[in-house]
Amino acid sequence: MSLGDALFAAGLFAAFGGIVWSAMQPRYEFVLRIRGGKLTPARGRVTAAFLHTAIGIVEENGVEQGWIAGERHGKRVRLAVSRSFPAGAAQQLRNAWHF
Repeated sequence: MSLGDALFAAGLFAAFGGIVWSAMQPRYEFVLRIRGGKLTPARGRVTAAFLHTAIGIVEENGVEQGWIAGERHGKRVRLAVSRSFPAGAAQQLRNAWHF
């Protein structure tokens, strides 16, 4: 096998690995970021009511940084939060989420 063939095979392997890795990543419908205690939409859309509730929960629980995201699972969207959220705050968000 020549060097060119080896590089070609390595490139194909890397491309295939990248495609598989990309396909296995969660599909976020929306992402809300928290930096310095301020919540801002980063991607996608959420209802004004949920955004208002999430802002209140973040402020009430003193969350300084992290994220809230909606992961697509079939026809449903499941709420996911970063590890920086206290368990109680994460539960409050899940209770407010109706999709």
